[in-house]
Amino acid sequence: AELWQEALNLLGEERRRPPNLIHYTTVTSACAKGQRWEICLELLRQLDQDSAPPDMVLRSTAISACERSFQWQDALSILATMLEDLITPDSVAYSSTMLACNKAGRWDLSLKLLEKALRPDYKPDDAISVLCAGLGAYAESRDWQQAVERLLQIEMLVPRAQAKHWLQDAQSTAMFAALQPSTWEQCLAL
Repeated sequence: AELWQEALNLLGEERRRPPNLIHYTTVTSACAKGQRWEICLELLRQLDQDSAPPDMVLRSTAISACERSFQWQDALSILATMLEDLITPDSVAYSSTMLACNKAGRWDLSLKLLEKALRPDYKPDDAISVLCAGLGAYAESRDWQQAVERLLQIEMLVPRAQAKHWLQDAQSTAMFAALQPSTWEQCLAL
């Protein structure tokens, strides 16, 4: 996580030659892991000025950094810019933006993104990632019926997914949504 400083220094040394998208993506990834979201945003601006606009991977990485640092407005802004630039966001961009909104208590925004985020061409792991972010929003809103519906979607995808750990997390989140005095029976059923 502390390698972000070294990666940033290496990018500065690359100024002798024009840095390319790979350089920026590598440094942005290191900064994201070090929770240096503000540097990620600066790198996005810098790349846009230096050469070509950042691609989907670089922007998704920056969104992930914003999510980890509770910067939901910046995550939404990057996602909006991707859409304006006609770059199709991947599951990381959508799920990270949704999680950032959930963490800020803006589950309403997360739920608006959920329907845009679900795409039929997603691999099971990508779909599960987006569904879990949506499930978290339903849990925050205490909409246990929708949380259970999303959980059922996740359960159908799990056998084809690479990451089986999603299911237990999803079940816990759905149970959290059902934790209300009048819904304890549904919670036990999960």
